[in-house]
Amino acid sequence: MKKWLQKSLLLAGFFLLYRVLTRVNWPEFEKAVVSLSPVLLIGAGLSAAMGLWVKSLRWHLCFQNEKIVLRDTLSVFFASNFFGLVTPGRVGELLRIQFLRRHQIDARRGLALLIHDRFFDFLILFGGFLWAFAPTLHAWIPLLFLLSPWIHYRIVQKFRISHAGLKIHYLQYGLSFLSYAIFAFGFHALLRSSFGELSFLSSFPAVLSANLAAWLPISWNGLGVKEQVYLSLLSDLSVSSVVAVSLTHFVLTLIFSLLGSLLPLLILGFPQMEKAPPPKAGEGVS
Repeated sequence: MKKWLQKSLLLAGFFLLYRVLTRVNWPEFEKAVVSLSPVLLIGAGLSAAMGLWVKSLRWHLCFQNEKIVLRDTLSVFFASNFFGLVTPGRVGELLRIQFLRRHQIDARRGLALLIHDRFFDFLILFGGFLWAFAPTLHAWIPLLFLLSPWIHYRIVQKFRISHAGLKIHYLQYGLSFLSYAIFAFGFHALLRSSFGELSFLSSFPAVLSANLAAWLPISWNGLGVKEQVYLSLLSDLSVSSVVAVSLTHFVLTLIFSLLGSLLPLLILGFPQMEKAPPPKAGEGVS
């Protein structure tokens, strides 16, 4: 990406965050944050970690019928996720490709596996986006969820990206939906604490749409972009309270995702990079 374009996108992200923050009534914001109980905050954080753990099982299923064990696939997943949270850009995902080389999976196939795994996320998030912003397409969304996995599976098989069967493939989509439902439940619980009666069918599509928008390379982990989506879809609720809940959930997700990645790594061990081959005879260091 050209530097001028990258800087322009970052400026756009900062503008969105600034636009959100200037609409906040700060005394109301503080009141909304203070009103959240510690038990509820811990529960919302744990939902983020649990959603991450479900995704780790989906990642492992990409390696069915291959000579790579559960311990190795999980350590690769959690290590890449941990470094992705503490570094800018897509460093964590690039590291996942490097970690796989240790298991005789070259960079080209590693990238294909990464895209394959992330496409599960995309379909779930895109379905939530359609549900939130295109009510006229509601009747077609079930068909989307039935046919898209099959088309995805056929492409994966054609290019021999994964050796998992069709049933496993649909199971991976089920795990993807479950992971986002668990994650969204934590956000929904925080919203209900601030606004009382609120349907999960209102907050769930909002969470999916916000996470899809966060894929845009204009902010750090979607900060500012998510809040803009929430304010658009939850316009009947108080701006300050929605922003308070969103930023609180953002911090909880970051902390508990780091812990949710680090704790398994302490048990499984950190994966190692492929060792560089020794220099050939006659080669020196210039």
